[in-house]
Amino acid sequence: MIRFDGLYVSEPLGDGSYRSFFRFYPNGEVVSSSVLATGTPEQVWAWLGSEGRTDSKGRFEVADGEVSFYTIFPGSIDYRDGTEFPEIRVEYKGPILEDGSLRMQFHSLLTDNRGEETYRFAAIA
Repeated sequence: MIRFDGLYVSEPLGDGSYRSFFRFYPNGEVVSSSVLATGTPEQVWAWLGSEGRTDSKGRFEVADGEVSFYTIFPGSIDYRDGTEFPEIRVEYKGPILEDGSLRMQFHSLLTDNRGEETYRFAAIA
């Protein structure tokens, strides 16, 4: 079962300076963001919302003990130099573990980057 009263949090990524967060909503929406690893789930919860600041949004489904979803980071233009950044779609799929964590396989459709991350649940509300 996906929980809506908190965030799913990755271990520190790459060089250890960032973590990814997912927040799920009962209406089927999911939002995600990557923030400095020093940010707490409580701090991220305060601004990571469906109408608030998010990096990516998407939709999720749960079936047979697995969750699948996608997130889309919209394309943008750097106001400083006009550099254009394309839309980024990442697809996720994986089991909901007995402890409530998610073991997600991911695939970036822009870069073809693939991997697996485990996200632990941090209750907030």
